[in-house]
Amino acid sequence: MAGIRSIKSALLCALASTAFATQAGPITLNANGGSFGAELLVGTSDIGVVFFHGRGQSPDGDVVRQLRTQLNALGHTTLALDNPQPVGGTDFANYAAQESAIDDEVFGRLDAALATLDGLAVQRVVLAGFSLGSRFMTAATAAWEHGVYSHASGLNLLALIGVGMYGALDGSAPTLAAPLVIGDFNVLDTHTNLSFIGVPVLDLYGDQDLSAVANAALRRSQYAGLAGDYQQASVQCPPNDGSYFARVGSSFEPYYGADQTDFNRCHQLRNGWRSDGQGGYVEHFIVRGAAGAPLEMHVGAFMAQFSADTGQPVTEPGALALIASALLALRCLRRIDRNQ
Repeated sequence: MAGIRSIKSALLCALASTAFATQAGPITLNANGGSFGAELLVGTSDIGVVFFHGRGQSPDGDVVRQLRTQLNALGHTTLALDNPQPVGGTDFANYAAQESAIDDEVFGRLDAALATLDGLAVQRVVLAGFSLGSRFMTAATAAWEHGVYSHASGLNLLALIGVGMYGALDGSAPTLAAPLVIGDFNVLDTHTNLSFIGVPVLDLYGDQDLSAVANAALRRSQYAGLAGDYQQASVQCPPNDGSYFARVGSSFEPYYGADQTDFNRCHQLRNGWRSDGQGGYVEHFIVRGAAGAPLEMHVGAFMAQFSADTGQPVTEPGALALIASALLALRCLRRIDRNQ
């Protein structure tokens, strides 16, 4: 079985080499007999960051877009993956009802991502996710640390970043005991999975993101590592005074809805806009989207503890992608040869 898994990962690696042979940007990867989209930015450090995005969004959606570009500007390779989707649409109930299939797809897609990074001089990996993506990556981190997630790459797990993290399916404390197989880690159950994680974690959320705020203490208490390695911080969102709007596409919507039991635009860490009194809007409260914005500052400070590398992002992605593709193809061939 281990030999089959190694050959499978080697084949994924070979497929990945063709995906970015001509570009570093939107690419297509393969997993579980299908293909999915991803966004690749090649850096110069030995650290790669893999992302899953929020429900109903994309690899270039809220929060992930800002972080993948900012971390690449710090020199790191970033790879944002399209989320697996359940049959029937992206309502959370569909994810819960089809968790086993989503589980298989999450780890299959992560296999493909790691195979891609394995050929790009990346040695250490940070798993990162926003909202639903943070649930997926918390499960992946727990399974990796617990030794039940095996993959053929030689990459080392470095840390977990979760933005807009929510908790257990029913808000309870974990009940899982001694999981033995990868399927024991429910990819939707953050609280339980945190109890199997010891690598450093950044748990970042908006100060008006009510669900994330309500479960913050429980998330911290479930973490299995050293207390100082769990960094938890809230980002200040615009005041809830009725004067702020969020830009959604080309339109503007109230930042805080009338029903505060639902999460609001603070969950997405959107910037706050105010009316200019002439029918337009002015960006007034910055939460993300700039090097000095709170979201980027928190994540940049967290990443700084792992590497002093200040290399700049690759400015000629086409040339580097060709070199990386050749190196990855050679590594794939060697891996296949070892498994024959």
